[in-house]
Amino acid sequence: MRITTPCSGLILGIMILAGVPGAIRAQQSGDHVEQGNFLFDRYDDDEAIQQYTEVIGLDPNDCIAYNNRGNAYIKKGNCDQAIEDFDQAIKLSPNYALAYYNRGIAYDDKGDYDLAIQDYTQALKLDSNFALAYDNRGYLYRVIGDYDLAIQDYIQALVLSGSDAAHFHNLGLAYWDKGQHDVAVDNFNSALLMDANDTSAYIYRGLYRDARGYYDLAIQDYTQALKLDSNYALAYNNRGIAYRHKGQYDLAIQDCTQALKLNPNFGGAYYNRGIAYDGKGDYNAAIQDCSQALKLDSSYRAPLY
Repeated sequence: MRITTPCSGLILGIMILAGVPGAIRAQQSGDHVEQGNFLFDRYDDDEAIQQYTEVIGLDPNDCIAYNNRGNAYIKKGNCDQAIEDFDQAIKLSPNYALAYYNRGIAYDDKGDYDLAIQDYTQALKLDSNFALAYDNRGYLYRVIGDYDLAIQDYIQALVLSGSDAAHFHNLGLAYWDKGQHDVAVDNFNSALLMDANDTSAYIYRGLYRDARGYYDLAIQDYTQALKLDSNYALAYNNRGIAYRHKGQYDLAIQDCTQALKLNPNFGGAYYNRGIAYDGKGDYNAAIQDCSQALKLDSSYRAPLY
């Protein structure tokens, strides 16, 4: 989960806009920025870009307008154009931490993780209290497998932001990926105390409980995830596994079948349903499902017997 807040740039834009020279031009720029912010918040990105472009036409040195227009380009998926705008914002204001942060998001979206990390790091050099920059850099460290650095960044984000469900969730993911599942679940528990609608946290806690034989508790977690998202194929699949571990093969087959209705290419659901059929003694159905799983994902090579 990467945390993005392009609207932060919009708030700064409104605050700093008073520096535009000339009372009439400042008023005109302010009107365009206010309208651009309004449209940005309502996902009318093309019109927001037009409003910010009007501001730049009135004052080509307005770094905030470039930053805000860059945010709108990110929302449209035009990361290259966004980077050009952030480059210009930084050229006009070299200490503009938010522009580095937003350019980091654009590089992140492009998959240029090294450049994104560099920009998040620069943003933090300029503003050491920038919690979201720590969080986003932590996300990228986790993506590239540097879990210790990810954990350090997520902890720093928590220190700066106080109790925040998203930061606890992300810290849990980093500990989980590192293999420290006990610590991960502690963080997922903290996240759920603050946000009971965190479906992913229920999934991870369910996995943890299932692996330790707490099948009923795991089923409770998966069921709660499904109450929040009835189209969550993974939750059906995982609950099916827990039912199978309890020997409730019919319920396991039912859940895996529902997972496959939602995602017909879910190899794991075919495999898990096959194992449930095997448990029931329906070997033909088991072979059919496991064969289908292999067609979709050759990693399912565990022997049935």
